[in-house]
Amino acid sequence: MDYSLIFKFIAALVSLVSFWFAVLNFRFNNRKKLIDEYTVAKAFLEDLDNLKNKFVIEKGYQAVAGSDTFDFDVIKHLLLCPHPSFSKLP
Repeated sequence: MDYSLIFKFIAALVSLVSFWFAVLNFRFNNRKKLIDEYTVAKAFLEDLDNLKNKFVIEKGYQAVAGSDTFDFDVIKHLLLCPHPSFSKLP
């Protein structure tokens, strides 16, 4: 029996298992990330009335958006309007 064929089969099997592990890991981490983002957004919006510092409020809106590329006024508009999915930006 040729040992190189056995080695190639084992290497292919390990590669396939590693690929599926990476796909499943990405899928479950993505779900966990969404749950974490929801928790941060919910906590920020609940504390929004008590916050006084403008810097903290702006950083909170950026944390909810997940990026600092958006202007916080746009994020605030989308979060506070009654139907944010149908909103037009100012």
